[in-house]
Amino acid sequence: MYSIFDELELTIECPSCTKPIREQTARIKRSRAIRCDKCGRIDISSNGIQALVAAIQDTERRFPDLSRNLHFKLK
Repeated sequence: MYSIFDELELTIECPSCTKPIREQTARIKRSRAIRCDKCGRIDISSNGIQALVAAIQDTERRFPDLSRNLHFKLK
């Protein structure tokens, strides 16, 4: 299911070499691993990335409530 957050690009620090890895949230959610150009494969289930996926999904669930409650007054 598509979400407005799917196109966001996140920067994740590689847990092995600390190199920044840029990846879209959609790919992080649907993949079992992401790739560090220097170290190779990083499993989603390890290195705290699973917590990131859970946070993205939680934000997506809360977004409809947030968007209903946001009101902007332009001057």
